[in-house]
Amino acid sequence: MLIIADTGCLIHLDRVELLLLLPRVFGVVTLTPVVAREFGQPLPAGFTVQTPLHPAPIINNLDAGEASAIALALETPGSLLVIDEEFGREYARSLGLDVTGTLGVLIRAKDQRLLSSIAPIIAEMRARGMWLSTGLIRRTLEQAGEAAE
Repeated sequence: MLIIADTGCLIHLDRVELLLLLPRVFGVVTLTPVVAREFGQPLPAGFTVQTPLHPAPIINNLDAGEASAIALALETPGSLLVIDEEFGREYARSLGLDVTGTLGVLIRAKDQRLLSSIAPIIAEMRARGMWLSTGLIRRTLEQAGEAAE
């Protein structure tokens, strides 16, 4: 399965020094050239760049990175798109794409025993600028078996 990441996940994981978690969870993670430029940092091992064959859809409310990641996912049946922005996620789902987000990556990492707890990581991500609703955090912690009693 090809894993295609949008910029948001890269930025949020990099801010908490967990960028390498993506390839540890999934193996090779693919970015489009637009996403790689938006990220703006050298890519460590475990990341590859692939150009979509067809132009990205021009949709209001999608930035260039999101659009290019969706375009590549559309060309790659069975891929998984890692995208955080709500409109982009819903648009990708409406096209039949499988999606997850940064919090989904954390859950998978915990399930694979790469992380013992995700609550402190989520708290640090919020402190470093990631906007997350209280409800989303609660649901994520429940899914990870870390819900407050």
